[in-house]
Amino acid sequence: MHQRNRKIEGVILRKTNYGEADLILTILTKEDGRLDCIAKGARRFKSRFSGRLGLFNQVQLELFEGRSLHAVNEAELIDVTTNWDGDLEGSSVAFLLAEITQKLLQPDQIIPGVYPLLMATIALLAENREPENILYAYFIQLFGLLGFMPSWQHCVLCDEKLNLDRSVHLDADSLSLHCRSCDSSGTPLQTSLIKAIHFIQSYPLPESLKLDLEDERDALWSWLTRVLADLLNQPIRSLAFVEQLRSV
Repeated sequence: MHQRNRKIEGVILRKTNYGEADLILTILTKEDGRLDCIAKGARRFKSRFSGRLGLFNQVQLELFEGRSLHAVNEAELIDVTTNWDGDLEGSSVAFLLAEITQKLLQPDQIIPGVYPLLMATIALLAENREPENILYAYFIQLFGLLGFMPSWQHCVLCDEKLNLDRSVHLDADSLSLHCRSCDSSGTPLQTSLIKAIHFIQSYPLPESLKLDLEDERDALWSWLTRVLADLLNQPIRSLAFVEQLRSV
């Protein structure tokens, strides 16, 4: 018999007011991917959910499975993952991570590795550790988990073995790597930038944060924002605020 009630663990990526007192929640779950849920009465002063459904909170929810939205019956707080009092840069990066993650993942889409990656990223942000570098590392690793990043071994056009020490072209539209002889469209990314992207994708998150990205900072941002624009083809609300902070 189909189980209509179940418990899930997840982190809250988005919440939207609905009706007079309800909340629509987007949850990245540990085992079931991205889920959209409704918490009825969650905005009432004496709601049983009070203090538990904050953005980025790690929660255990008891859900009743509906056709389009799952209804939240119970919510238990596992951890308040945010600790950004006065840290404008860290909190703005977190909002960008949450917005992009919920937009890149489809409802009920299960991608192994995304949940632990996001939880590890939020934990690093809470430690106030170089928010901008954490942002680059998260998105590059997320692109890899979603299958967007290229093979680093061979040219996608002629299958020639690639040498990252030589000039190669990373196509932001298709996220594919071309050897120099196969590509004549525009200027290739600088070798140091391509090697940094490759390193970040290949090593655990804490290791990738050891890179000194000061020289590649602006080029990485330009590449990342172009990739996001091509992948999403829709406005990214939290992007402008991070851009403002970068310029300060």
